[in-house]
Amino acid sequence: MAKNEPSSTPRKAKEPFLVINISRTTALLTVLSLALVAIVLGSMLSGQDKPHPAAPVASVPEETPTIRTITAAKSPAKPIPSSDSINAPEPEAPRDEPVKVAVVANNNHAEIRPTESHAVVYQPIPVRAEEPEEGPRPATAVVAVESVPVAVVTEETTLQGAGSTFAYPIFQRWFNDFHRIAPKVQFEYEARGSGAGIKEMTTGTGDFGATDMPMTDAQLAEAGKRIVQIPAVLGAVVPIYNLPDVTGEVKFTPQILAGIYQGTITSWSDPEIAKANPELRSPGVTGFPNIPIVVTHRFDGCRETAIFTEYLSSVSPAWRHDAGTGSSVKWPAGLGVKGNEGVRALVRQTEGAVGYVDFQFAESNQLRFGSVRNRSGKFVRATLENITAAAESYSTAADLREPIVNGPGIDAYPISGFTWMLVPAQEREPEKQRGMLAFLGWMLDDGQGSAEQLRYAPLPRKLALRMKQQIAQLQMVSEVR
Repeated sequence: MAKNEPSSTPRKAKEPFLVINISRTTALLTVLSLALVAIVLGSMLSGQDKPHPAAPVASVPEETPTIRTITAAKSPAKPIPSSDSINAPEPEAPRDEPVKVAVVANNNHAEIRPTESHAVVYQPIPVRAEEPEEGPRPATAVVAVESVPVAVVTEETTLQGAGSTFAYPIFQRWFNDFHRIAPKVQFEYEARGSGAGIKEMTTGTGDFGATDMPMTDAQLAEAGKRIVQIPAVLGAVVPIYNLPDVTGEVKFTPQILAGIYQGTITSWSDPEIAKANPELRSPGVTGFPNIPIVVTHRFDGCRETAIFTEYLSSVSPAWRHDAGTGSSVKWPAGLGVKGNEGVRALVRQTEGAVGYVDFQFAESNQLRFGSVRNRSGKFVRATLENITAAAESYSTAADLREPIVNGPGIDAYPISGFTWMLVPAQEREPEKQRGMLAFLGWMLDDGQGSAEQLRYAPLPRKLALRMKQQIAQLQMVSEVR
């Protein structure tokens, strides 16, 4: 073979130490991803080196509100998703480290940035949100912060309040849990009823109150100062009954419940009841047994009566005209007893009896209760999810004092209601103000999870976020005083 002629046997190439096969597309995406990470890290570092100073309140136009600094630390929290109108990225941080973010939300402007201090800082950072493709621009852009603000309270402070007995178990749980992450904040709460909670605010004798019925305009005027009413949790009222021979769950329409409590439906064999329950039968009887309905109601003023009569008034003009609403009314029919326990005892002892009790009470005592047809025409059994759904459409309501009974929503349980926290917009003592606002922010985040554990229905996410924004406004007022 000539020296310069190629060999018939291919020469074996030297194999590299490591072979990596990457397509051009994958390689390009990898390079772009690394470049994007480098840009984001550079932006974050530059943001930490040069924090954005807060603008004076007087110089900020109305559409760009300034919200002052809230010193805070990170504690485990459920993330609240951002509004559909703003797709802002959520800050990331180790769960055992303080969160360092700045957030602003106003008309069509929103941004999240890192800051230099271990705090949740709100500043006016105007960044144009993406224009919607169709339709009017949203009135308010909503951005969620994935953190729970806990104010650094430098002195021991005790917050005193009174009010709702219904909310006492969840308040005790909240106060104890919050004290563990904010040891300098103590709570003293007396469960003396909603009236006592409202009185704490009208007389100025307490730092906060709790009520199952919101303060009226007259009560707010009597207080002589701005009182903020913040929904804390939800509860419901369910109809219980004693029909031992009827298997299955009894379904109640608005007409049936109104007719029973007005005294116009007096027997379980009434055609209205049979029409709503065609599948239910009593042994040897076509339809329901022909036994009288024994009506039971509360004679003591209570939240259950307030919610139940509000519901009856919303579905029956005749009821609204004759009996009206309130924690205590003049009942057209029935036997009055005291407490949920009194209703349970009378219904259990009396065949054909019907009454209304708190949802939690019915669950814990394994009482037989029926489903109720809601405004969408669906028969809904009370559950935590369906009670929360009752408040879903009220997240954007102008006045959250409006009753949520018989509200819209395919899964909404129609006999539901809020419990409110009552707090003055301006506390005389700054340490108490910081402690209270920190607690409220925590309550709307972590607190909602523990509410479910105690069988209270949590607030809808959008409503909780709206309340957090209101608390931020209160912080602004506190800091600029």
